[in-house]
Amino acid sequence: MKSTKGINNPNYRHGKCCTDNFCVDCGKKITRHHRSVRCCRCRSLIDNPFKGKKHTKETLYIIGKKSKKKFTKKYIEKIHMKHQHLKKKAINGYILIKDYQHPDKNSQNDILEHRLVAEKIVGRRLKKTEIVHHKDGERNNNRRNNLYVCKNMSEHGAVHFSLEKTAYHLYKLGIITFRNGKYQMKTLRRSSVVVGGGT
Repeated sequence: MKSTKGINNPNYRHGKCCTDNFCVDCGKKITRHHRSVRCCRCRSLIDNPFKGKKHTKETLYIIGKKSKKKFTKKYIEKIHMKHQHLKKKAINGYILIKDYQHPDKNSQNDILEHRLVAEKIVGRRLKKTEIVHHKDGERNNNRRNNLYVCKNMSEHGAVHFSLEKTAYHLYKLGIITFRNGKYQMKTLRRSSVVVGGGT
């Protein structure tokens, strides 16, 4: 049997991939996968013969009937109980928790964990205008002592302004330094003085 590697490959043309390769099924020009015999659509149809086709009305009726039998209220509750309180990290760094009953849940039945914890602290449901502030700036640290509920956006802005004001004060005292376009904590040398020595 003749080898199809290297120069003997039918797609090999003068050391490069064949640029004028066409799909054997539909005749469409293949631009991305030069070495492929078929285009992406034709390849997917081979892998999944049902792709692109539609169910008949009779088939849809049978599927619907079987789905109603399977997806009962009891079955849905069982799935909800299985996935309830599962945590995941959002793109912005906040922690999302699965809650199917909460009125403020999103389309994926998730709610921000820090809002749930804050609701337990205040003993009621949070208003939409209320914002939960993380004291240490860590968005995934949702401990009770790390959260503070602000009444509105302006109060939350005032909290951040007070933090900025404190940082400037520490800079004036020399505790914080400014180097290479960043504020940094000044490295303190180890003191030989023993603080709070016993008598």
